[in-house]
Amino acid sequence: MVKKKNLSIELLRIIACFLVIMAHIQRGIVQDGIIYAGRLFFSTIIADNVPIFIIITGFFMFSGINCDNDILGSYKKRIKSYILGVYIPALITAVVLWFFSPFLAGECSLTENLTLKFAPSLSSIEGYLFRFETGEQFGHLWYIFTYLKLVIFFPLIAFICQDRPDRNKLRRFLLITAVIMAVIVDIQYITHRKMLNFSEFMLDYSFVYLVLGYELSLFFKKHSNFNIKITLTFFSAYIVSVALKMLLQRLAYQINGLNADPRLTWLECSLCFVSSAGLFGGLFSLNSFLIKNKILEKSIAFVGKRTFFIYLIHLPIIRLTSQLDALFRGLNNDSLTFFSAFLYYLEYGLIVFIISFVLAIVFEWLYNLIIKKFK
Repeated sequence: MVKKKNLSIELLRIIACFLVIMAHIQRGIVQDGIIYAGRLFFSTIIADNVPIFIIITGFFMFSGINCDNDILGSYKKRIKSYILGVYIPALITAVVLWFFSPFLAGECSLTENLTLKFAPSLSSIEGYLFRFETGEQFGHLWYIFTYLKLVIFFPLIAFICQDRPDRNKLRRFLLITAVIMAVIVDIQYITHRKMLNFSEFMLDYSFVYLVLGYELSLFFKKHSNFNIKITLTFFSAYIVSVALKMLLQRLAYQINGLNADPRLTWLECSLCFVSSAGLFGGLFSLNSFLIKNKILEKSIAFVGKRTFFIYLIHLPIIRLTSQLDALFRGLNNDSLTFFSAFLYYLEYGLIVFIISFVLAIVFEWLYNLIIKKFK
């Protein structure tokens, strides 16, 4: 496992976080019976957001596992890390969003919300706490429960994520099988023919991305020095897979009609395995260039460390800045061209990112303060 901290990981976190924001402000690919190429392109690259985060998790999650005897001790650490670093901050976010849901939904003013003239519904927070339901209020927090699933099954996954000949064969067999089934599901989607529902027998996509992360850690352990051929190969895989997703999604629209779900712009798409791994590998290999500039290095590390808190906060910021959303859509021709779509995502996305980043610093400071008092 690569133990040296790689600044590219922080850059990948920032990119993935920005892609998450883009996902929640993205424009529909089809409008008035027309497929807009710019919107299709950005919807395609947006899909790599959560996969990048899961790949990063898989890259580091099994670093302390050298044999089966290491699993239990590491499992305890993973549970503690999840509770303190993920679940509790997400729970605080959910409770705050729940309490201010009448205000965020535009049902009342902030004062009326604070004085409980418009009380939030208990059913939504009960659903989140006891049934793991995110719904509209906590929609972006679905990842918290996906992560929980990976933590719960950590011993099983750690059993196969060991660099030993027998485990490597078993893990790669399961990985290849899952990818093949995903390819079959994609083909059935494109051709609009469903002979067998392979999706019912597939390993969960989060497992695939997690194992991909572990495989990439083994690869870069063997190729730790910069190699231009490796960098170009990863970036080429990324570019080709994005292009293929766009072409195949257009083909799917032709066969299935414009009302069809854009599956090939989703993270469950088999080509997304390639694009996310390609983007990760390409950027990871460039670490030696990033660390040459100390200011850049410190800036990336500072922002990257707070991407989880940005992720927690960004959705209510989008809701509170809906007028800015409408403004930038108007200024950029409703993202109908590639360049106008680029400007819309860049301008409005950056505003949401910056506001969320500032609030994330405050959130993180308060949370760490609370944690220290309880230790």
